[in-house]
Amino acid sequence: QATAWLSHPQDIISTSVALRLEALAANGGFAPTHALLLGSTAIDMSGSTAPTDQRGVARVGTPDIGAYEYNLGNAAPTISAIADQTTDEDTTLGPLAFTIGDLESGPGGLTVTATSLNTGLLPQAGIALGGSGANRTITLTPAANANSVLNGGSVTVRISVSDGVNTTLRDFLLTVNPVADDPVALDDLASTPSATTVVVAVLGNDDDVDGDSIVIHSASLQDGSQGSLGFDNTTITFTPGPAVTGAVLINYTVRDSTGRLSNTAVLTVNVGANNAPTAASGMVALNEDTSRAIVLANLGYGDPDGHAFAALRVDSLPSAGSLWFNGELVTSAGLIVNAADLAAGKLVFTPATNANGATYATLQFSVQDSVGAFSASSATLTFNVVAQPDAPIAVDDVASTPINQPIDVNVLANDSHPDGAAVSYAVTGVVLDDPSQGTVSISYALDARGSVLFTPASNVSGEIVIRYTVTDDAATPASSMGTLRVTVGANTAPNSAPTTVTVAEDGSYTVQAADIAYADPDAGQSFAALRIDQLPQFGMLTIAGVAAQVGDSITAARLAAGDLVYRPQADGNGPGFDQFLF
Repeated sequence: QATAWLSHPQDIISTSVALRLEALAANGGFAPTHALLLGSTAIDMSGSTAPTDQRGVARVGTPDIGAYEYNLGNAAPTISAIADQTTDEDTTLGPLAFTIGDLESGPGGLTVTATSLNTGLLPQAGIALGGSGANRTITLTPAANANSVLNGGSVTVRISVSDGVNTTLRDFLLTVNPVADDPVALDDLASTPSATTVVVAVLGNDDDVDGDSIVIHSASLQDGSQGSLGFDNTTITFTPGPAVTGAVLINYTVRDSTGRLSNTAVLTVNVGANNAPTAASGMVALNEDTSRAIVLANLGYGDPDGHAFAALRVDSLPSAGSLWFNGELVTSAGLIVNAADLAAGKLVFTPATNANGATYATLQFSVQDSVGAFSASSATLTFNVVAQPDAPIAVDDVASTPINQPIDVNVLANDSHPDGAAVSYAVTGVVLDDPSQGTVSISYALDARGSVLFTPASNVSGEIVIRYTVTDDAATPASSMGTLRVTVGANTAPNSAPTTVTVAEDGSYTVQAADIAYADPDAGQSFAALRIDQLPQFGMLTIAGVAAQVGDSITAARLAAGDLVYRPQADGNGPGFDQFLF
């Protein structure tokens, strides 16, 4: 054991150490040199020794001891402990203080670093070291919107202090508590042709860092005059106004499932300028003596923006024939027919009677799109009227007949043929609209070319509709159909006349059908029954042996069987003795 005094620029250390001495060969100097462990610090002891020893006793003389080498070894640097820390999401923590030191070099020569072992929660860039000398600080900034729930738990922060030989590590935990975040809405971009509705799903680039579901909360036009707007949970629907072009700005916000609202984002919809629609010339074919409605398919409509057809404008009237709108003759150009009226068949072309030709007539027209623009130039619609064999002209007829009375009607009396006497025609078919109303047939009693014979069904009355066909004898026969309306009269009540019969005193009389003088103004009607309206005053009327009552009815068959009998009262007699009414 020995005691050594060590000199250092900053410290004086007195300690008891174990010295391992080894004599060295003479080095040629005055004082011998001794060494401790190989590579140890050399202590120059070639000067005089201290004047006193450790007890303070004066030394005798000033002998030289010589040189010794003492291996101190390298002590690791020190760092104070840092307690585990907690902070809220998106909140910087610190500065946190700690101290460092080193036995040999002091804190000034130490290197301090810090490392995050979970950079998803605490990025390396979020660690800032400060201070100097022995007093140091560390400041921690977690990643934006990161927390220990979503990002793998607490993060270990490791501080390292090195003196160039030895390194000391010190760890502590940082826990980041989650804090509810607002959803984030980002701007969107869309485009649409003029006056064309566009539906935009805006949530694709929006987010909620907490993982909550989001929906659209509000949407509004920055300029409400630019169109109409609607939205649901995921999309915004915008319809530009008719004359709107360019950028349309729509503000919108989103809401998460916890009710938190986002910032306001902007959806920009670029609305293209409207291009005029186009129309293509075309041809419409129709048979002679028929009419044809002009429809959208005839117009060759097209629109580069995809806008719907809105209307047709008549730029010139047909060169032949006539044009009708909603049943009225069109007499001047400029008529505008909207899409609904055109689809309803309200615009109709009619050639002149018996006229035909491949290019019989033309008219000029323009088309309009749903934005309001007309085609830049007119198109031509050509009418090809196909010649047809002329058919007889069957003119409708009316007739009347009493109930149950057949009628024969000469329906050809008012019919004709466009080709006159060169062509003959005749009735070739008849049919009842309601076959239950009677029978119909062709009769030749009135006209050798045929007439219509109708026999009503029993007791049928009212209007009867009969269709008849007239066909000519041309090389290619042509036919037309006419309508015969027969009014069958209603049933007329029958009548009878007073009748007188003679009955023997205390006898009886069986009433017969001949006694009631039945008459009916309607042909074909026959006696069916008798009703008692008033009983006799001085006798008795019986039906099948039972006293008759007012209102009793007896059929013709029972009357013929002798069921109705009159008996005068006993001993009664005289002319006009009694009567009953029926």
